[in-house]
Order: sequence, then C-alpha cells, then structure tokens
Amino acid sequence: MGPVERPERTRVLFTREGDARLALIIPKTGLRGTGCFFTLFVLFWNAISWTAAVAFLAGAPAGALPVGAFVAIFPLIGLVLIGIALWVVFGTTSLAMDRETLILRRELFGKRHQRTCRVADIQDVRLEQVYTQNDRPVYGIGIILGGRERPIVFGSGLDEAEKKWLAWEIRSFWRQATGGLK
Repeated sequence: MGPVERPERTRVLFTREGDARLALIIPKTGLRGTGCFFTLFVLFWNAISWTAAVAFLAGAPAGALPVGAFVAIFPLIGLVLIGIALWVVFGTTSLAMDRETLILRRELFGKRHQRTCRVADIQDVRLEQVYTQNDRPVYGIGIILGGRERPIVFGSGLDEAEKKWLAWEIRSFWRQATGGLK
C-alpha cells in the first residue's frame, strides 16, 4: 500500500520524528456526528426504560419480583449507555510510539486507562472491525500483537480517510522503527 495523504479537515493532532517518535491525539468528538446521534439515542432509551420501570414498580403486585428483575435490566443498560455516550462525546485518545514502546492512553474527565506494549510484539497495523451498525461493519485502527494478547483498537469514530491515513502512518513508522523486518 502506498502513502496515504493526510485528510484536509482532520482534527487529529499528529507528529512524527522520522523513525524516532510518533505521537497522535484524537480529540473529543463533542456533540456532532456520532456523538450527537448516540447522545439522542441514550436520552431516548433512558427516558423510556426508566419511565416504564418506575411505572411498573409503583403498581407492581407483591409477587412480581421476577418480572421486576427483568424490567430492571433496561435501566441498567441505560446506565451503561450513558457511560459510553460520555466517552464518545468527551473522551480523548492519545498514542505515543518510539522504537521500543507503544503507549495508548484513553482519558475521560481526568480518569485514564493506559495500555503499553513493546513495538517488537506488533505483528501488523491495519483497519480492524470493531462492531456492526445496521448490518455494516465499523472499523477502527487495529494494532495486532503477537501471542494471545488482544489487539489494540481505537479511532472507530474517525472518518474513513482519517482511519486509513493513521493506519498507514503508524504502520510505516513501525516498519521503519523495526528496520523493515516486519
């Protein structure tokens, strides 16, 4: 695959110093595109499920515990969806890579989750399916690791041109950093 040009309208902050260092930051999405749609969906889901659960529990007969447990699942799913919506709208992802180490950090409201691996453990960098939406696959940038480790996948909210560009940049850097051995 040949070089992929940086998209004109990308918000991704990207720097590369030859084969010494690569860094990128995917900023928060905000209430546009996927963030807006998902936030509206989460608000709708929670409004319906919490209203139905409260209405059921307020008028439930004494022996309705099994049905009440089933009804309670939907507001719990709503709470998980709130967490996902907050991540989609306000979360940031950053990646730093040098010749030895790759660090991927996800951050939401000051809470960080970081994953580190050795560059020597990378087997490939490519677009990787993250989930399906309306029977269509949604891809993210996948860093495939050797052994039994799960791949590192991020950037599913970026547009296709940005995903292809970043996957190419990371793969190109990785190949240079490992001396073209991969």
